[in-house]
Amino acid sequence: MRLLTLTMLLCLSFTCYADHHEGSMDGVLEVQMGDYKYMPDQIEAVVGQPVKLKLVNLDSFTPHDFVLISPDAGVNVEVDIGPGGTEMVEFTPQKAGSFRFHCSKKLLFFESHEEKGMHGMLIVKEQ
Repeated sequence: MRLLTLTMLLCLSFTCYADHHEGSMDGVLEVQMGDYKYMPDQIEAVVGQPVKLKLVNLDSFTPHDFVLISPDAGVNVEVDIGPGGTEMVEFTPQKAGSFRFHCSKKLLFFESHEEKGMHGMLIVKEQ
């Protein structure tokens, strides 16, 4: 009985792992948003190779966006993701370096989402 239970747990764990990492298998990186942060908050890319992001807003009530603008690198991404929403974006960086992305949302007199820590880095390396 213990062996059967252990086997079932291992199978379930592998299934969850495969589901969680499915995006990276087809070249799409999933970036989740919630609690005023991006997960992951660091994205690695290679000059001249397309980057495909699946942006998922985990918050039920709070809208977010993903802003990554760097004309030098040929990157101009600005997309809104509503509560519980998902958006796909694709871009091809043309220059190596580190480029900051952030959420530009802000409610009245409160701190912006970026000021609350909702930002990250795109690290682009040469081939």
